[in-house]
Amino acid sequence: MSLVSHRGASGLAYENSSDSINEAKKYQPVYIEVDIHCTADNVFIMHHGDIKQTYSGSRRPETYAELKKQIPKLLKLEDLLKQDDHEHAFMFDVKCAADIDDLILFLQSHGVSSSVGFTSPHEEALVKLKKSFPNAITLIAQKYQAGPIRAIELARDKNFSGISLNKWWLGPLPYFLCKYYKKQIMVYTIDHKFWQWWAQTLFLDIMLCTNRPDLYREIFPK
Repeated sequence: MSLVSHRGASGLAYENSSDSINEAKKYQPVYIEVDIHCTADNVFIMHHGDIKQTYSGSRRPETYAELKKQIPKLLKLEDLLKQDDHEHAFMFDVKCAADIDDLILFLQSHGVSSSVGFTSPHEEALVKLKKSFPNAITLIAQKYQAGPIRAIELARDKNFSGISLNKWWLGPLPYFLCKYYKKQIMVYTIDHKFWQWWAQTLFLDIMLCTNRPDLYREIFPK
């Protein structure tokens, strides 16, 4: 059973915040997933943003100070890495494809662990991350409202570890294609207790990404 705690544990505390990440740690997930964006003044932050900007790969239009006023719990990537106890692996959902080279240098300068994971809808950014962190898991994210087949093809052709799949597309075909190509699946975001049980029982070796790791551990204790 493979639990991934989404945006820290955003069903229990404000997403991508220190509080949310600390909540996630209580439930011993395989990965704590957090989002990486970049501000207008070149500060890497834990922030999701909207779908349109996610798929453009561009920077946030605000400076860090401006965004911090809007989101008091906004966390810098630098602060997250300084607080990291290296006992918990992070899955970085990379939104800022335009700044991928700077991000790679930043992560390398902070000695990011080989147990880290990356997911992104940006193919070329993920290729660079795979090259720079060869031991990291790399999951190509399925495009919003798109089927999973293209993501599986990219994972196969670019030798990514697997795909990040919207829960509505989870089914026998993508599951068995990934099994055939020896690719992993991370399915997001399943928060209802029954559907957590159903998905993880029927598709035993998926990574299940949830905002409610507490409910998952009630069903599947560590």
